[in-house]
Amino acid sequence: MANLTPEVAYDLLAQPGLLDRLPALKDAFDPVIMRDRFQQALFSPGQSRYSIENCQPGKAIFLPGDICSMQFEVDLYGLDASQLDSVLINARLFPGLEAAQEYRQMFLDPLLPAASKHPELTQFLSPIGVIKDMAMVYAVYPIDGEIPTLLDATHPERMLRIFKETLSESLSGEMSIDGFNLEHAHYGRHHRCVLRYRLYGHDAHGAPSDLVVFGKVDAGGLGENTVRVIAAMHEHMQDARSPFPFRIPRTLAYLPELNLLILEAIQGGPLIAKQLKARISGKDLGAVEDLRLEESIAISARIAAAFHSSGIKLGKRRTFEDEANTLKGMVQRVQEINPGFGHPLANSLDQAILAAGDIVEFPLCFSHGDFTYTQLIFSGKDAGLVDFDTVCQAEPALDLGQFLAYQRLNVRKEKPSEASFPAHATDVLCDLFMSSYVQAATSWIGDERQLQARVNVYEIFSLIRMAAHAWQKLKGPRFQAAISLLEERVACLQQVT
Repeated sequence: MANLTPEVAYDLLAQPGLLDRLPALKDAFDPVIMRDRFQQALFSPGQSRYSIENCQPGKAIFLPGDICSMQFEVDLYGLDASQLDSVLINARLFPGLEAAQEYRQMFLDPLLPAASKHPELTQFLSPIGVIKDMAMVYAVYPIDGEIPTLLDATHPERMLRIFKETLSESLSGEMSIDGFNLEHAHYGRHHRCVLRYRLYGHDAHGAPSDLVVFGKVDAGGLGENTVRVIAAMHEHMQDARSPFPFRIPRTLAYLPELNLLILEAIQGGPLIAKQLKARISGKDLGAVEDLRLEESIAISARIAAAFHSSGIKLGKRRTFEDEANTLKGMVQRVQEINPGFGHPLANSLDQAILAAGDIVEFPLCFSHGDFTYTQLIFSGKDAGLVDFDTVCQAEPALDLGQFLAYQRLNVRKEKPSEASFPAHATDVLCDLFMSSYVQAATSWIGDERQLQARVNVYEIFSLIRMAAHAWQKLKGPRFQAAISLLEERVACLQQVT
């Protein structure tokens, strides 16, 4: 890659090893080609009142078995050229046609009876199918072969009935539900979808009332464990000796037959990303939402300390060895397809593991498992924490390293100027996070220097994971940023050790 510009070198779609496995991948990312393919597949030639004018390839992820899962955002227009609707299409590229047809038969065909009754799907000739010469299986949202119950979780009549039957006790007479509006709040590349339901109705006096709740539907019933976690956290909050200094959502219902967890929405929204962007752009004129960036970061650290000191024993074990072995598998996958991309990841992993041998391990504790500032919700100076699917028993450094790695990487992606955000500014914010954590955890954390050394190692682990995920999701700029940041953080690790 030495003779290539960075833009070409990190064009992940141009990797020969990847294209050898999925020759149709380049066409799949061509908006014009896919517009025409979906027009032919979804509508009867010359008889449809719809035309596809825009087809934007969206989220993608390269999966084991040389499969690429993709999403397409499609705009439908009427005969008078007016836009009628926007739809999402899930698709999977396979190495060969036989595998594609087998996936359709096993995972999509069984969903056709339910799909035929779904109001969003009635306008299509067939909402599922195979584009044979590309070995691509497609399914119009909310059909998802990995999350089969998504069809029910988005069906207007069924969900209205469920809301009326299951939420009356949880809402304690706060409102009677007349209907709802639905949107997907976060729909990842596979296995999980977060839905936002905007319920509307009336209160006990007949006045209009509304309420926002979130529904998390997944492939494996993760919600059942989340119910237990949230219950344990609420119980812990009742103890005046050790309350959480933050809000968490209430569980309103869990429907195992749908793998659907319904949670209340806590007031506020993510804030630190907005504050960081303002600071990096030089437009940081003071507090955002009554808080300065430094205050938000300090609050985040205190939340992590409270989480770790709770004593809650739920969640699977994630030891240092577990993390190292998981990363070895991820790095090996990159190396198999592109040794040039995989080598810096493998080298960084080896050095982190070597450095960890000289650092004392910390006892496992209740940990979030994906502690980033996107999981922190602020309303003024009140903070909340969400998304407990990844709760585990791990060293405190797992969460702390993840927070710092995520923050550093997202600053790097913004490419700040030295004038608006000097190079040392990120270190200042990271040091603030760690000092705030240590201050909140001083009674039990022990050796502060050993903790910082352990966090440095876990931060490199997180950066390796983020780089591997960026490669898997074909995000060249993010992969490039993660690799450059890894080189710097490994050098710092060597200086410390």
